[in-house]
Amino acid sequence: THLGTAVSEATVKLGVARSKRPGPKGKAIAMDSVEPTREELSNLVTQYVPAITGSANIAAVVGYISPDYENIYSQGTLQNEAGDPLALGDATLFELGSVTKTFTATLYEYFVTSGAISKDAKLGDFYSDSGAAAELDAAYMPQGTAIGSNYVDITLKSLANYTSGLPDTGIPVNCGTHYGISEMFQFLSGNPFELGSKGEYLYSNLGFELLAQAVATSQSQDFHTLLHQKIL
Repeated sequence: THLGTAVSEATVKLGVARSKRPGPKGKAIAMDSVEPTREELSNLVTQYVPAITGSANIAAVVGYISPDYENIYSQGTLQNEAGDPLALGDATLFELGSVTKTFTATLYEYFVTSGAISKDAKLGDFYSDSGAAAELDAAYMPQGTAIGSNYVDITLKSLANYTSGLPDTGIPVNCGTHYGISEMFQFLSGNPFELGSKGEYLYSNLGFELLAQAVATSQSQDFHTLLHQKIL
């Protein structure tokens, strides 16, 4: 993410620098922007990812665009588990990681703004405070799914701004190889976390996992579908 931003900003600066030449009395005259060279992009990528020049499995793919040009630049190499090289290009898949939290927050804000979700909505508006969570493989948890009494008063807003008091992760120790949505709800319904830092900033992956599912449940949809309908 940082690399992509850096390349974008640097590409703009390169374009701006090249888009002007001295004119009468020192005034700049606008010219068509010139596409950065591969050498310039390589130097920029290497600045942010020095190891890319000496590793067999580090790579970067950057898309850049201006009114005058657009292109894809790639550098480095990637291998699969068998050691075979993987192609680099506009279809190369990279793990986004926490960048997807901005998608979740945007979806939440979209439904709040449209009135589909109350700005004061709580987890308890969607999930019950008693019983054991049903063993479901649904992509969203239906209304009434148990989450545990310790969590029902947590607002969706506090999940979005990291003030819910929830810890970073809700994955139990020795949880096994599969840990999905239903397993998360089963674990939470029987394991109340202490929310001692409620109201204070505390980064929480668990909080955004719950926010995503609450938004999906509010629309009786799975998160993947909502994401493609409203964001992607």
